[in-house]
Amino acid sequence: MRKKPTGNFASFPAPQRRAVLALDSMVLHKTGLRADLSHRFINFMLDGRNSAELTNLIGSGNPNRDAQQYIHPEISQNPAVFPNRAQQARLEMLHDLNRHQRRILSRIWTQIKLK
Repeated sequence: MRKKPTGNFASFPAPQRRAVLALDSMVLHKTGLRADLSHRFINFMLDGRNSAELTNLIGSGNPNRDAQQYIHPEISQNPAVFPNRAQQARLEMLHDLNRHQRRILSRIWTQIKLK
């Protein structure tokens, strides 16, 4: 019997193979005019309560340990959002494509668009 989703979030099983580990980054653009404000925003988002509020709003994972205590249980206990160690071992990190791979991918997409 499948467990019913709780709250507004559905429960999805993690694939057994070839699932991708998601990763978010906060970066500053080198031509940004107000790096000081960007740093303040990043520091704001790294605060546990603020970080947890974003997770609770959109239901995404969150690597911030200070946020864990503030994340709603229906999200923090969902293994599709917070996989356990065994599930994490099956996940793979995507890597950037090199120039040759990007060229091949571009050609493939061009062929697909022409059909």
